Amino acid sequence: MACQSNKPPQKNNAPGGADSVSNSSGQPVDAQGQDSLAALQRRIGKDSTDLKALLERARINKKLGKLEKAKLDLYQAQRLDSSRARTLKLLGEVMLEANRSREARNYWRQCAAQNPDYLPCRVRLARLFYTVGDFEKALKWVNEALDLDKYHAEVYFLKGLIVRDKTGDTNRALPYVQRATELKTDYLEALDAMGVMLSAQGDTLAPYYYQRVLDIEPQRADIHYKLGVYYMNQDQPNRAIEAYTKATELNPTYADPYYNLGYMFIQMKDYATARDYFTKAIKAEPKKHKSYYGRAYAYEMLGDVINARQDYQKVLELVPQHRPARKGLKRVQEAKVGP
Repeated sequence: MACQSNKPPQKNNAPGGADSVSNSSGQPVDAQGQDSLAALQRRIGKDSTDLKALLERARINKKLGKLEKAKLDLYQAQRLDSSRARTLKLLGEVMLEANRSREARNYWRQCAAQNPDYLPCRVRLARLFYTVGDFEKALKWVNEALDLDKYHAEVYFLKGLIVRDKTGDTNRALPYVQRATELKTDYLEALDAMGVMLSAQGDTLAPYYYQRVLDIEPQRADIHYKLGVYYMNQDQPNRAIEAYTKATELNPTYADPYYNLGYMFIQMKDYATARDYFTKAIKAEPKKHKSYYGRAYAYEMLGDVINARQDYQKVLELVPQHRPARKGLKRVQEAKVGP
């Protein structure tokens, strides 16, 4: 999902606003994992048929990234009880993490067939088919999950994503995502998605959902950035600048808010300030060609032909077919340098 600036630049050669950002964070590893493993090792050593201990050890090893060890315990658990839902669910999860999605799908299908009232495997199948773009199958499994539990926030959220991407109709998707936020008021992923979808429509409720995320996690630089995109698209430059600045304070290596600040100051014809922000964007992400183009344009407007030429050349080094940079380079090469 992306927030996009629909505000055109004042000149055809001016740089455009950044359109998206994605952040990822790893799950924390259980600090007591090793101690738990030691205790489970003793239990399994006394009784190798202790199904609960095998599943728990597999879960911990999966969390620690020890997938082969997790698989061994799960295979043993499957031999003890081949229809046990949790075993099949965990086997699918381990296979998916090992990039064996077909085997993951097969385990979850087996789980769903043998355990008609077990929701987690249906949710995982819906997510898997959604991820690969098979929206019909994803919708089938998510609807089955909703039949089992009409008060499950994740299922409503997932259905909203599937409906949005299957139909291209955000309005049809919004009620499902909103329902997820009602069922689980601290559902950060759903709150973020509500902000993104409403922001794309220019809806004034978008900041409300972003703020709900920030009330829970105030250090989220990506949410401040998205707020900046919303305010920039709504022609509220002061609020946009404030949000982008906050994003850079929280994460000084985050290139996109620096870039968009540069873009905004280009629009205000404050080329020196724009140049400085583009420079910070380049420092944060040296291979971001749009930042070089933005700085080249700022240099050109400041009459600094030499530095403008260098940055236009850098854009073409990174993206040889960049037509605006070619035009910019031609302009500054034809410009007169000096008195």
